[in-house]
Amino acid sequence: MTEYNKLVRDKIPEICAFDGLIPIYHRVSGTQLVVALCKKLVEEALELETEPSLEELADVHEVVDSLDRQLGYLPSQIESARTKKSEEKGSFDLGIILERVD
Repeated sequence: MTEYNKLVRDKIPEICAFDGLIPIYHRVSGTQLVVALCKKLVEEALELETEPSLEELADVHEVVDSLDRQLGYLPSQIESARTKKSEEKGSFDLGIILERVD
């Protein structure tokens, strides 16, 4: 028996059962799902930090896309907010690390 107690992709219980395992799981929705997605985002971001790869980056995007849907934002709304913030404060492309402000 292995304990996970974390959000997993939708087909994981089916995959476990196919492999002869007995998945014990429950579903969450609403605020509980948003909280679980936020935790999953942190988990996936740490995995991306450890192993910068296309697959790990895709996992981060998958979680963010799920958060978009749960919070009710359209891709166009997110892109508009991203563009506005980028125009006002810049992006992260220059790699600026702010050490302090005196």
